[in-house]
Amino acid sequence: VEFVKANFGVDTLEEYEAQVREELKEEREAAILGEKQAGILTQLVDGATAIKYPEHVVEDYMFQQIDSARFYGAMYYGMEYSEFIPAALGISAYEYEAQVKESAEAAVKQEMAVFALYQAEGLEATAAEIEEAKQAFLDQYEAETVEDFCSQAGVSEEYFEKTVQFSLVFEKTINFLMERTTFTGAK
Repeated sequence: VEFVKANFGVDTLEEYEAQVREELKEEREAAILGEKQAGILTQLVDGATAIKYPEHVVEDYMFQQIDSARFYGAMYYGMEYSEFIPAALGISAYEYEAQVKESAEAAVKQEMAVFALYQAEGLEATAAEIEEAKQAFLDQYEAETVEDFCSQAGVSEEYFEKTVQFSLVFEKTINFLMERTTFTGAK
């Protein structure tokens, strides 16, 4: 009991058990919500057809992933990209880049589907919601200002604005779909 009092901020084993039960319940509810949102997103994307990807967007995604692998291999292992990928993943750099391209296209298709539904349904973020989302990013990364965040993260203010915008578009679109979807199965 003394251990529980000292480490978990409760006075009895019963309080500790109730606290653990509540935490497990919250974790399960969050997992179920995540599964529901992932399922909705999968259905949205699977039902969408990408006729044409925005110019250079897939390539930008690919560059970020491949550049990260180049940096990681050189920084931590002193290896060239063409050596690092086979050693780390067991596939050729060519095969890796094909996988990265597929992943990049899937990510861009997801963004396009989310934006398309957001626009088609006339969803909008208020100025207050935008400011709240910006503040949430700043709080999450313990930054005082947008300039501080951008400096710490090594990104431009334009990148920050687009990230906030997409997070709101994504949130509003998922919420819109969640409100209109009936789920069966896990409870």
